[in-house]
Amino acid sequence: MILEKIWHKHNLIIVLLILFYAVGTGLFMIEETRHLFKFLTPFSLILSFGAVLVMHKKWSGRLALAFVIVFTASLFIEIIGVRTGVLFGEYVYGSALGIKIMDTPVMIGLNWLGLVYCTSALVNHYPLNKISSIFLGAGLMVVYDLVLEYVAPVMDMWSWQTRYPGIRNFGMWLLAAMVFHALFRLLDLKIENKAARFLFLIQILFFCGIALHALLTTE
Repeated sequence: MILEKIWHKHNLIIVLLILFYAVGTGLFMIEETRHLFKFLTPFSLILSFGAVLVMHKKWSGRLALAFVIVFTASLFIEIIGVRTGVLFGEYVYGSALGIKIMDTPVMIGLNWLGLVYCTSALVNHYPLNKISSIFLGAGLMVVYDLVLEYVAPVMDMWSWQTRYPGIRNFGMWLLAAMVFHALFRLLDLKIENKAARFLFLIQILFFCGIALHALLTTE
């Protein structure tokens, strides 16, 4: 049956994502290709999130509304954060995430949206009540940030006045993530997407690989 419907689309997307991030890891680790890695970072965010959205089954006006709210609100929060230092602490964005508005990359809104979507897919895979799913989804996003913050400066995504952000950053991440997950629950959006669940895990492993490489190569 047409190669079992192209070996189940979800599995094909997952394999392609693994290969995509494996190539990205290689581009970063090789000094001569790191500039290419940096140039491709915004496109990798768009392509990887776009790939999992291809597997989304139930499109609706409520989902589109949630997407617009999360993207816009997260970008607004980040603009306030980077311009004032009040929300997350003192940090500045590098050039790896591409085009900026008021010193803030537009891609950061897509990053937040992708994270909310993927963690929603993860928590919806288990029989949890609404409150538990909100806390678990937000907690997973904080775990993601704990890893990402270590490698973000190395990847020229953003950097802090201190080597690593303080508790205020993670507290704000948790609060914003809870609000966004609560929005998904309020709109009764049940995200069922196997590829999205795996994208979250693949990205965590990708950042861990970058972090390990940074540790081993830092003198």
